[in-house]
Parts: sequence; C-alpha cells; structure tokens
Amino acid sequence: MDSHTGNDFDISFVQNDSEIENLSADWNRLLDASRSPEKIYQSPAFFRYLKETSDPCALLVARCRGDGEVIGIVPVRPRCHSLEFRMGPLGSPGWKLPVVQVLGSVPLLQEQRGLLDAVVQALFAHFPEARGLSLQAVPSELFGQFGQLDGMGVSVLDGWRECHTLPLPENFDAYLQKLSSKKRYNIQRQVRQLAAEAGEIEVVRIERPEQVAPMFDALRALMPATEFAAFPAQFKFERLAACGLLFSCMIRCAGVPVGVVVGSNGIGRWMIHNIVSDGKYQHLSAGTSTMHLALKEMMAAHALAEADFGYGTPNRDFRSSHELRTRGHVLVWRRAGLTPAVLACNVLYGKLYDYLASSVKRLKKRVNAWRARRKA
Repeated sequence: MDSHTGNDFDISFVQNDSEIENLSADWNRLLDASRSPEKIYQSPAFFRYLKETSDPCALLVARCRGDGEVIGIVPVRPRCHSLEFRMGPLGSPGWKLPVVQVLGSVPLLQEQRGLLDAVVQALFAHFPEARGLSLQAVPSELFGQFGQLDGMGVSVLDGWRECHTLPLPENFDAYLQKLSSKKRYNIQRQVRQLAAEAGEIEVVRIERPEQVAPMFDALRALMPATEFAAFPAQFKFERLAACGLLFSCMIRCAGVPVGVVVGSNGIGRWMIHNIVSDGKYQHLSAGTSTMHLALKEMMAAHALAEADFGYGTPNRDFRSSHELRTRGHVLVWRRAGLTPAVLACNVLYGKLYDYLASSVKRLKKRVNAWRARRKA
C-alpha cells in the first residue's frame, strides 16, 4: 500500500480486497453526495467489475490526518489517449499520451481546501509515466475546480459538447403525458405497424449473465460486421450483469430480434450506450419503437430519474423531450515537460487542418460554378 502524506491529509493506494471491503460504508457515503453524471463508474460495483475482468485499476483513499476520517475515494485506471493529427484520406495518425483516467470524471472527494491538489499530486507520484489525468465527462459548471491546481495546466479536449438526457417522471404514463398528442399518436402507430408487419412484439430485459449470449446473437445479426467486431467482449457484459450493472433491453417480433438497447445501471439513471434496430424495418421507424418499448419496460422495473444518452446527436424523434447538458473531456497536465508543447501543437494543427479543408471546399465550389458558367 503506497502512502503519500501532506500537511492535512494522508493519501494511500489500497489494493487488498479486505481493505477495500472495509471502505464500503465510507465509499457509499461519498457516492451519495457525488455530483458526477457518471457516478456509477466510481462505485464499488464498477470497481469490482474492473478487478474481475482484470482491467488494471487502482483505488486512492484520502483521510484526515487528525481523526482518520475518509474524505475521498478515487478509483482510477491507466490508459493511453490518442491525440489525432488528421490527414484527410491518408487517415489520422495519433500521438499516444499515457494518462490516468479518473473514473466518474469528478473525483469523489469532500469539499476541503487543498484536498484536490493533494490528490492530483499523489496520482502523478503514483503513476510517474502518466502525462495527464483524463476526466471524460466533466459538467461545465464543475470545471472551475480544476483551473487553479498548483503546477498544473488544464485543457478541454475537442471543446465543450452537448450531452442528451431525458428527464423521467414517476411512471411511464406520466412520461407519455409530457409528449405532445401528435408525438404520442405517431409512436403508438409505429409500434402497431411494426407488430403488424414483423409479428407479435416481446420486450425482454437483459440484466442477468445468462441473458447476455442471446443479446450478443441479436447484436451480431443487427449490427454491421465492422461495428460488431469493435464491440466489447461478451464476457465483459456477463461480468457487468453479475455486478448488477447491466440494464439492457431486447425487442423481438414473432421471436426474432428486431432491436436492442444496450445500457447500464447508472444509479438512478439509465446510461444508454447503443440503440440498434433491424434495417429492413427502417421505414417503420423501428429504432424509435425499440427505444420507446425499452423505456416503458425499464421504467416499470426500476426507479429512474433520467435516461442519459451521452455525447452525440440522437434521432430527431427524441430531441423535443431531451435536455442538453454541457460536458467536456478534461485533461489535467503537468506544466513541466513536453506535454504542454505536444498539446499546443495538436490544437494548432487541428485549426490549420480545418482552415485548409474549408479553403479546399470553397475552391472546389468556385471551380464547379466556373465550369457550369462555361457550359452555359
């Protein structure tokens, strides 16, 4: 167990299973107060999942020096972040930057002066090869705490982005009442048409390890081969289910899968990762029906405050009921060394590439217009 002692805090890295188990009460206490939109990833259940799947991870524990009270528990794992240098048709070669990923993005700490500074310093000391701390989904309103860290710089990689969330009332009927009468009618009509063309609809929650194999069979049938090949391994989903973290749904028509929603248990929120549907029913908006039926099933089974779709742009059928939350991938880096120069070069290169790409498009447009005039 590595230890780092400051003026006010004792910080250690815990590895022993019995020590981790002894932290359960304090861990859950801190988790209850967490403001992270992804606090499931800083939970004991997710840390257990990482250990069970042999994913390298570490657990930082911060205590008050005076009374030994646990005031911070920060699960992390080493990763490599690729800084891409786009080259058009030649691809996007990347610079591999060793980082420490802070799970849950917002460190699980009590608000105490100097604590975040001490934790950041301890992480860099424990992972000397790391060039930055990666916090993948920091809400914009919580960004300020990272701007004054001693000896550190901070960047928002790829800028601030909108995350799509769907606030959920106490039951599905109340949710339907929030929709316009036209939208309710359209969704119900699409579901009826899907059943009429594809067969009787069955909705199956996928939450247990033995249900993962049928879900993967459905994903294999519904996803393009290249996308399915890049999907995480089946055993990882089986371990997620064993840890109570898998919240997915499969839609069958006449016993044949037509849609899958892959999601996880986000502690009061449903984290949506993939929505897949059968392309041959695209004319019936099978993706919309899949999400609608899965949401009805999950709301009946679990108390959910919201569905979180993460970064990206959802189908237009969902947008009217969504709330946008601004989040960003934050990188905290040491000012010493080459990291600031590499990051600055990456940003400058990206701006230059965007400028050249837009210039080429404008030039092509002018050439095409000139050719059209000559033909006329």
